Amino acid sequence: MRRVRLFCAGLFFFMFLTACGNVMAYAAFTGASDTGVVRQQEQPAAPIKYISGEKAAVKAALKALKNYDYTTKFYSDKSYYSIFRLMLKQHPEYNYDTVVWKDKNGYYGYYYSSELTDQELDAKWRAADKKAEAIVKKKLKKGMTDQQKLRKLHDYLMKTCSYDYKLTEIDGYEDGLTAYGVLVKKKGVCQGYTAAFSLLAQKAGVYSIAVCGSVSSGSHTWNYVKLGGKYLHIDCTWDKTLQKGKAIRHDYFAIPGDLIIQNHVWDPGKYTSTHVKYCKYIMG
Repeated sequence: MRRVRLFCAGLFFFMFLTACGNVMAYAAFTGASDTGVVRQQEQPAAPIKYISGEKAAVKAALKALKNYDYTTKFYSDKSYYSIFRLMLKQHPEYNYDTVVWKDKNGYYGYYYSSELTDQELDAKWRAADKKAEAIVKKKLKKGMTDQQKLRKLHDYLMKTCSYDYKLTEIDGYEDGLTAYGVLVKKKGVCQGYTAAFSLLAQKAGVYSIAVCGSVSSGSHTWNYVKLGGKYLHIDCTWDKTLQKGKAIRHDYFAIPGDLIIQNHVWDPGKYTSTHVKYCKYIMG
């Protein structure tokens, strides 16, 4: 049996999503389920970092993701393994077939599957990061507000990237699930759009996380951002799939929770303003 990979939520296979009539939003491994994959195995010898609190666990999890650190082991009296899983869900921009592992001794951390070689993985990370920096440099102007920045980046994705309707069955790594797929290959599904938008937002200095939830037909993912003193939702996937011709839609751009909740469902306790503020650990 092939290993189950954790992409954002982790255990959603062969799911087709349709919403708003014939609008399709495919959520690859991004469902609202919080079921984890516990790896009951010994990991290779590696440095061990002791975690003494929840904030320390969040910081360690995010720093490891950003630095692509798959070697450091973590340990705490109370296991914060679940925080590592949540941070992976909230930051698919750093997810390239990444798995959160935990062994029988209580150590845990990240590793990536063998589908990508180290060279392939490094090349995709670098290409996505370089592309995001180039887009932000070219599209954003001095003096823009954060909302103007995000709207410009949103519109860039609407103009240049297409939704991959052919990516309907996923069992492992797919470019369309990543920021690389959307920014470099210009095609992807909801996790890819969410990852790309978060990466662009961070390059623009705006806090953004992914929300893993569901719509009427199944799992889905979108962005939750900080704009001034407000925390708003942005669903690039739905704006893209609602688009007809060249006219850009903003139906799901920077809308409050009490509006998007009409057709989006998520666990509000796991995607909060505090979680958005934790972006400081990957943007510092």
